Amino acid sequence: LPLTINSPGVYKLKRNLWVQNGDAVTITTDGVTLDLDGHTVSTRTAHTGRGIFVNGATGVRVINGRVSGFAMNVVVMNSVNVNVENLQIIGGGFQPGLNGGGPSEVGILILNSRNGMIRDNNISSVNLGIFVRGGEATGNRIFDNILVGGAIPANNLLGICYNPASGEGDAGPRGDLIYNNHIARFGFAIAVSAGS
Repeated sequence: LPLTINSPGVYKLKRNLWVQNGDAVTITTDGVTLDLDGHTVSTRTAHTGRGIFVNGATGVRVINGRVSGFAMNVVVMNSVNVNVENLQIIGGGFQPGLNGGGPSEVGILILNSRNGMIRDNNISSVNLGIFVRGGEATGNRIFDNILVGGAIPANNLLGICYNPASGEGDAGPRGDLIYNNHIARFGFAIAVSAGS
């Protein structure tokens, strides 16, 4: 690692993978299934980098494993029809602001992406569980996830949050469907900005 997947296909991990710091796995092409097959993608430098980063891709699945310790554990950006399923995402329970402001750990970030499915994930001990941002984000389904904050209540900000993207005005995500999630130990279970 770091690893970039830029050819379509099915990829299955055969062992645990880690990086010293920074990003671990980046997916930049359409038609990829990344099956962690029960293995872990992690970092040696807590609350830095992105664990799995889907960037500008369509028809991607990330499934069946563990992602742990990154500032952004799973990021889906400028993408369409991305499924994130059956992941265990484990944070360190760090206080917010360690990265110069804002959250130190996010479970899943969806940025200006549409038609995604976030389901059956178990997310724990992060500042923000699922963070959806940007006026281009729409038509996503977020369901059957378990989101539980860490041991220190002050570090657990938001279970699911909807906001505009940084520097893009007040327009936030619209038209998503959120249901059947179990959210506990966060300051707010679900927070939605005025423009969302």
